[in-house]
Amino acid sequence: MNGILARYPGARIDTRPLENGSTFTTVSYRDDDPDLIVIASPEHPDVQIVCAEYTFDGIAQSDVAQFVASMFDRTARLTISRRPWRFAVLQVPVAARTYTASRRYKDDLEPWESELDRG
Repeated sequence: MNGILARYPGARIDTRPLENGSTFTTVSYRDDDPDLIVIASPEHPDVQIVCAEYTFDGIAQSDVAQFVASMFDRTARLTISRRPWRFAVLQVPVAARTYTASRRYKDDLEPWESELDRG
């Protein structure tokens, strides 16, 4: 995560240890964007990242910095599924992988979501 601070000097990173040995890291960059919450456990090789209503599971620890950079650079992609229910689908490209999470969509995009590639 130190590379994030070098690449984005205004980024704020706050890590807190949890009682179970896991860490809870909050990463923020723009005041009007949601915080990225990175939850890591010493018992699991992957982490969970929460961004607003989107929860990404199974993120490789080696992909976390690039995941955060994709969100900061707005290279993540947002699409709206149309059937049978409407979902906002957030895809974050990292190296050769794309991580995906979704939420129910009710014509309610946040400003930061509107700025993403709508593909």
